[in-house]
Amino acid sequence: MERRKVRASLLKAPPGWLVTLVWVLGFLVVWDVIALIFQVAGQAGTKFPYIHDLLKWAFSPAYDGGGIWRATGITLSVFAAGLVIGFLVGAVFAVIMSACLPVEKVGYTLLLLSQMIPMLGLAPIIVSMVGNFSKAKLVMSAYMTFFPVAANFFAGLQSVDDQRRELLMMSGASQAAVYRKLMIPAAAPSLFIGLKLATPSAFAAVIFTEVLYPQNGGIGGEILNSQYGNDWELCWGYIFMAVTVAVLLFYAASFLEKLVIRWKSVD
Repeated sequence: MERRKVRASLLKAPPGWLVTLVWVLGFLVVWDVIALIFQVAGQAGTKFPYIHDLLKWAFSPAYDGGGIWRATGITLSVFAAGLVIGFLVGAVFAVIMSACLPVEKVGYTLLLLSQMIPMLGLAPIIVSMVGNFSKAKLVMSAYMTFFPVAANFFAGLQSVDDQRRELLMMSGASQAAVYRKLMIPAAAPSLFIGLKLATPSAFAAVIFTEVLYPQNGGIGGEILNSQYGNDWELCWGYIFMAVTVAVLLFYAASFLEKLVIRWKSVD
């Protein structure tokens, strides 16, 4: 019996933080190996720098006078506002689709068709329609948030057990009460799946829009400006900052999920 317990403990999956740490360390090692290969091949270090150089360029405010931090603040502020708007609109739209069959038939089809438009073609159109670059970035962030939130939350609402819903309605609960007490809590994990998918996508959409109009600042604009200026050290610093922030945003959404859905089992 004791041997079985020991074997079961050995076969137990490692904690999530340990898996993440191993992946991060492995990624850093592989990155530096590739950088070393470039160095041995005689390429300039700035074409594929070492991790310690990236850390210096990205996280040293003295390196470019704090420009990386200013650009990150510009991008994050627009992204955050668009994320909130897209999240709220997507969640409300999912509830309306689940409550009204005609809206579902039309709305879900339009929801899928909206994702057929490539971001490369959509961003310039949004800028021309809105007429304001900051507002266009806001729209792009909200747009990239809207679909995954609406689609995943709607799927979660549809998967709620019909018998439990009918039982509540038979007990005299209104439709609003059914959603508040049963539907929305049961579909909350799906809602947060949509949020976790939307977070890096919306952040990337803002950066991509900034690349189209680099004179307006932000991480995307500064990446392009540093390329035009042949300042590859600064370019790599902006890229590394963008990747780091995107990863942190994803984990922030995961932490928010664990904080809000306390009853949900987590690793």
